[in-house]
Amino acid sequence: MKNFKTYVVSILAFTIILSSSLTYGQSFNGYAYKNVAPWYEIGVKEAEAWKVIPERFRKLSMDQPITRGEFAESIVLAYLSLTGKLPEDWDGNRFTDKPNAYANVASTLGLVSGYDDGSFRSSGLIKREEMFAMIYKLIAKLDESGVAEALSTDEVLAYFADAMQISAWAKDATALMVSREIVSGTDKKTLEPKQNTTRAQALVILNNALKTLSDGPVSSRTIDRSYKAFLETAYNKNNAEKNVAEPVASVEVVATKGFNIDSLYANAVEPEASTTPVISRGGRRDFRSLEEIYTPEEMLVMLGN
Repeated sequence: MKNFKTYVVSILAFTIILSSSLTYGQSFNGYAYKNVAPWYEIGVKEAEAWKVIPERFRKLSMDQPITRGEFAESIVLAYLSLTGKLPEDWDGNRFTDKPNAYANVASTLGLVSGYDDGSFRSSGLIKREEMFAMIYKLIAKLDESGVAEALSTDEVLAYFADAMQISAWAKDATALMVSREIVSGTDKKTLEPKQNTTRAQALVILNNALKTLSDGPVSSRTIDRSYKAFLETAYNKNNAEKNVAEPVASVEVVATKGFNIDSLYANAVEPEASTTPVISRGGRRDFRSLEEIYTPEEMLVMLGN
């Protein structure tokens, strides 16, 4: 009997260990992201605070490779988090394969450039050196002096065994990632520039970069207002492409249109009746009061005073 009990306890212990090693899901601000490895938990939590986690990630596994379109969304959210603004006028047809709106906005900001054939390839998996290049462009746009302070590219990269694998166009970007300690390489002294990276890894790297630029994001009110304007523009561009004549009634309607966050050019659906504006933003869907969204002056205008 004693041996049987020992056997049962051993089986239960093994099951618990196996289960935790397979799922290791963690809850961040009330949302459970799937398969966040323990060593990435802090970085992902900090990325959540920066509001750079795409909402779609709540349904996807964080240990799977991130796509170019997904990272383009995160880089746009990073720019919004740092500056509180997005371009008011951006071209919805900057690439031949018509990726989602985030790629077009990122291109307008000069953060992505696409391929020689004019495509962006949103669904393609991003290489680490491509990710480094996007982050480099973000840093260069917001902190030119920081880019200039980087050490000699060859001097920085000489430490890594696979430095020769880095594409010529990505060497300066990769060197900056190292000199700013945004990445440190593997225990084999490699940077793996041609490899893909998981969603969790990408968020940790982006979080490291953001911490070199600022102590934290701008106010939530500022971010929300700019994001609403972005959604309205995306919705109007979507309707224009589909020859839909009916204009957007208000930013509240836009905010509750139920966008398929995988593509802001997807068909929007009519919102359910609600008196509370909903703002979908960087990894969460927040229900906010009017006071949190509008300034006192805007409230007076809406009330007719």
